[in-house]
Amino acid sequence: MPVVPLLRQTRSLRDEATINVEGQQCACCLRTRKLTLWVIRFSKIEQIELWASECSSASIQLIRSGLFPCSPVYPTLAVDIRVLDFVRRLFLRIAPNYTAWCSAATDFLASQGYHLPGDDPLRRRFANALQWFMSLSDMATARIDTTLQRDVVDEEVEEMETRKRPMLAHATSALPLRTSSMKRTDSDSSDEWDPSEEQVPLSRPSEYLRSRCPLCFGGKKCESIIVAADACFTQKHSAQKCGRDPPRTHPNTYFIPEEEVNAWKHYADCIRSRKQNQPPPPKRTKPDHTHDDEQDHCEEGLRVPKSPIMTLLCRHDRPLFTVNMNTPGEGQHYVLALLAKLFENLPHDTIVRFLYDIGCQLHRSCVKWGFLKPYMSRMTFAVSIFHAFGHQWPCQMIYHPRKCIGCGLSDGEGCERLWHSLSHLIAYGRYYVRMYNLDSQLNFNNEEGLSKLGVWLRRKVIACESKLNEAEEVLRKCGFPEDVLQREWDAQIKAQTKPLPQEALRLRKSRDAALDYEGKVKRKEDSLGVTAKQQLRHLIKSPFLTKKMNARALKTRIRERLRSRKFELDRLERSYRKQRSEQRINEHTQDSLTRKYNRLCDDMDTIIRQNKAPRNAIAPVKIEMEGLFDLDVDDDIWLDIGLGAPPLWLSNDDVRAGIRAMLDRDRCLEERKRLLDERSAMQEWFKRGMESSDHGNAGQ
Repeated sequence: MPVVPLLRQTRSLRDEATINVEGQQCACCLRTRKLTLWVIRFSKIEQIELWASECSSASIQLIRSGLFPCSPVYPTLAVDIRVLDFVRRLFLRIAPNYTAWCSAATDFLASQGYHLPGDDPLRRRFANALQWFMSLSDMATARIDTTLQRDVVDEEVEEMETRKRPMLAHATSALPLRTSSMKRTDSDSSDEWDPSEEQVPLSRPSEYLRSRCPLCFGGKKCESIIVAADACFTQKHSAQKCGRDPPRTHPNTYFIPEEEVNAWKHYADCIRSRKQNQPPPPKRTKPDHTHDDEQDHCEEGLRVPKSPIMTLLCRHDRPLFTVNMNTPGEGQHYVLALLAKLFENLPHDTIVRFLYDIGCQLHRSCVKWGFLKPYMSRMTFAVSIFHAFGHQWPCQMIYHPRKCIGCGLSDGEGCERLWHSLSHLIAYGRYYVRMYNLDSQLNFNNEEGLSKLGVWLRRKVIACESKLNEAEEVLRKCGFPEDVLQREWDAQIKAQTKPLPQEALRLRKSRDAALDYEGKVKRKEDSLGVTAKQQLRHLIKSPFLTKKMNARALKTRIRERLRSRKFELDRLERSYRKQRSEQRINEHTQDSLTRKYNRLCDDMDTIIRQNKAPRNAIAPVKIEMEGLFDLDVDDDIWLDIGLGAPPLWLSNDDVRAGIRAMLDRDRCLEERKRLLDERSAMQEWFKRGMESSDHGNAGQ
């Protein structure tokens, strides 16, 4: 690789390389050619001549002279490598725009009297030179990193694990599905594919993961990690009638191969169809990005951007794996492919806490369909903190990261910050050019963020200690011991996550499921006397009791909505992330329930006046609409609770504040421990890096 000696001779391009080309025709080669090339430098254009032959190609001569050709065999233009390196670094910070750069360079050089023949003489050739220079630079960087990784102190252990299974993210041998397993899925066989069948247990995270985030994976032990995933529908490529451009893969790519993702999709479809007693879907035999596929999407009315991306990140906002989404919507197979690839690169005892916009739905699917079954015992689900407010309150109580044990102070919104850093690449690009640009940008962000991890740790430690002190102060002021707060919190979870009762008319649809109780009812009826039986028959047909049961069910639902609304607003009053339009929709739904309940109260009052109700029957009190959502325990809606005084978690503000402070304190303690572990992991990773560098220098 000639670029590496050039970097060493010029001290990383600090010194200008001397022109070292063949000035005479090679006597031993039959195929030689004399070339005249234009050379583009920062402030001038030169013209040089050289002889290209089989034993001394033009590319090798130009690169060792500090120039990069526009074509590998017989170039007509070469660019100073320092110019290309400057443009490469510039395009990592702004949107790559070859046309604007070449136009400005041509105009700048023309103002100094340098002209190239032809119309637009620079753009195409300069773009070719820059494209292949970027590829060569990335390959050189990957080769250097691989050499350093082989020189670590525990080289033997790493090589043993590497021989057992490749650790690269783009390794095609780590497919989640085998052909034989896929055939068993299509058949009626009871054997199910186990994604851990081909996985070799690891003693520590793979070298690939350690290179991605030293804080999460750089230590000797990796007990638990926190990751998040999200999709970005703005990073897409333009659809082309001629299909894709030729493949161009980054040597340090983040993308999971499309074959793995398609295999996961087919596996998920087969599992769902088999458990629903439906024929398995036909396996696709053509690529998902062909022109025919685009026409199918248009015919189905699915106007979606072509191939957005979904990325899995650690809690330090560092990308781990990425997939192209080649079907409409956020299919679950994309998340499954990302998580499966993560588990393949982790030890068998590492706990993964996964934050996702719809983590509750993914958790239910994994339990229902058996997805990721070998990993579910060491995996927990949560909802990204800003998206949690769009979920119902019972869902928030279970999946909100501030209420989930082990999540610490992680918010799961690192993907949003990543999409912002990639926003300058939103402009359309061809498929593989887009993928290469994204890989280059992700690697650049990874390298830039590496030097800021220490600052990140310091900032998080300060924020954690401040939040911990605030939570402990609130706990001291609430006046209740922690065992009482924990008991009330458990009671709140139990009360607010239980299924709500439905109206009697809806319950009649499920009466066939109550056949087990008919025997008990029959025995109760036989024990009644004649008068009691007549009263029972009268009560069963009473319209008053029917409306009373419906009113009780409605009132219970209104109470649950009030509680959910109150506890959610306690958080929203501090964050102000609730949109007014969403509030109006919720208020309309809750007002509709209240009006329906009041109509039932009016109907029962009418039945009483008509003497059609049981003796001494009393109509319930109607609900006043004004001030209903203030959740005052003295309101009429709580009068017939039937269970004594309202619980402390509902009626006592100090208890509610104490519960929030207790949960915040627990998350801060978890965050403190995780930050200490991450600091140790970073120190161990840095120590191994220094030892590897010293070992490499000693071997020269």
